[in-house]
Parts: sequence; structure tokens; C-alpha cells
Amino acid sequence: MMLKLMTLILALAFSALAGPITKLPAELPVTVLEGSSPNPATLELSQASEKLLLYRSRLGENGTHALVAADLVAADAYWHKTIADSKGGFVGAMVRARAYAPHAVLNATAVGQVLFDVADVGWRDNFLSATPEHYLASRRPDASHDNLAADVAERWGPSPITYFHAIPVSKLSFMPALHEFPVELQMPLGLALSDDTVFAYTLTALRDLPGGHSIELVEGLWLPDSTPGDIVKAVRAHNTVEYTNWLKLAYKAAMAAL
Repeated sequence: MMLKLMTLILALAFSALAGPITKLPAELPVTVLEGSSPNPATLELSQASEKLLLYRSRLGENGTHALVAADLVAADAYWHKTIADSKGGFVGAMVRARAYAPHAVLNATAVGQVLFDVADVGWRDNFLSATPEHYLASRRPDASHDNLAADVAERWGPSPITYFHAIPVSKLSFMPALHEFPVELQMPLGLALSDDTVFAYTLTALRDLPGGHSIELVEGLWLPDSTPGDIVKAVRAHNTVEYTNWLKLAYKAAMAAL
């Protein structure tokens, strides 16, 4: 009896193995045996970024603005409704990253200058290249080395393409204390729509880590508590790409200056 049972079990097992494959991966697994990179997605992202920058340069600022003008108007209405639907609180998306280079080459102060000095002639190009979700960037007339005054338009995943400009604010209660970060390297900002209504807040902080060979960056962005969760999730993804790229852009500038 036991022998018959074992024979039946083995027969069923072989039958299952010989049957059609019922579970397949959603995407075909591919291994690069010879090529430019073992990770084609990295190459694809680089190629896509270059293509977008080419389109922007050909369109120019006026052409790009005309292309997204209707989106910017719709975004204003969207965020005003989101504010009206809010209970008064905010939901945040945090990013924390570290970069590794000798402080003699790159330090937190130098990163802050590249990130926030909108008066620098290269800031606009850096902003546009930091993530494909950046559409527009232009300095305001009152921009200076000490005044972050720029008009930008960007998108966070499924969010509308939104125009805003940043205004200095005091640190708010929902922002992390970050006692280990120098106060002078913490930048809290309000993000204001075209009618100067503040719809979001950000906090960027930088510090040099002990040992002289690494930098830490923290970036938080807070939106009204009525903001859909998929947009909050997209903000985190957006800022992960953007601020790691700002670190790389700062390093590139530092290396060029050597």
C-alpha cells in the first residue's frame, strides 16, 4: 500500500513538472554577457535625460512655458482645492543620502553653494538636469547669492505640473530637529504658487561627517494632509533622484575647479 502511495505521489509530481508553466515573471529576465553595462536601465535613463535636455534646449524657455501653460493653471486650482480639503496638517516625504569625497575636494558648504546659489549662471542648467521631472527654471529679478529667488515648474509622479517659487520661512514644528546639522546649513522654505499662496514646505540640511571624507544630506518636503498618497510617494522618488544628482553636480563642479 505504501509503495502504491509513493508511486502515485511521484507520478503526480512528474505530471506537474511536465505540464505547462503557469507562473511567469512580468518582465523577461535578461543578462548582458557583453555590452556597455550589465545594467541597461542605467544606460536608458542616461539616454532619456539627454533626450529631454535636447528637447528643452530646442524649445527654449518660452516654448516650454507655452507647452505646459495649461498644466500650470490647472495645478494652481488643484493645490488650492487640496489646501481647502486639508485638516490643517501636513504629510512629509523624507530623503537622506551620503556622498563620499575628501572634504578638501567637496564639503557641505560647497554643496550648499551649488544647490542654493541661483545667481550662479549654471544653476538653471543644473536644476533642469537634476531630474527629468523639472520643466522650467528662471531667476527672479531679486535673485542674488544670498536670496533664493527662482521660478520653477516641476512634477511629482501623478501630480500636476506645478509652478512655484521658494520663500524663506522659520523652521516649523513638523520638521525634524536635526540637532547634528549646523543651523547655517539648514534651509527651511515655503513653496508658493503664482498667487503667493504657500502650498508646501521643504527643509534641506547638509553636514560634514567625522573623518573628513563624507557628507550627509537630508531633504524633506511636506504637503497638505489631503494630498493623495501616490503623490507623496512620488515626491520621495523625485527627491531621491534630484538630491543625489545635486550631490553629483556639486562634485563635478569641485573637480572642474581643481
